[in-house]
Amino acid sequence: MQLRIKATKLAYEAGEKINPSVPNQFRIIRKYPPESIPINIWRDMCLVSKLTH
Repeated sequence: MQLRIKATKLAYEAGEKINPSVPNQFRIIRKYPPESIPINIWRDMCLVSKLTH
């Protein structure tokens, strides 16, 4: 969950139209991996999370 919150904050700070209190907006946050996570792995993690929610 902490990773989603970090990605949501990154997306919000980048100017995305995203609600910073809702950390499961996967189609947006998949473009903003938290530090130290390669983007391809982050996108896979978002895809799995999206399918399970």
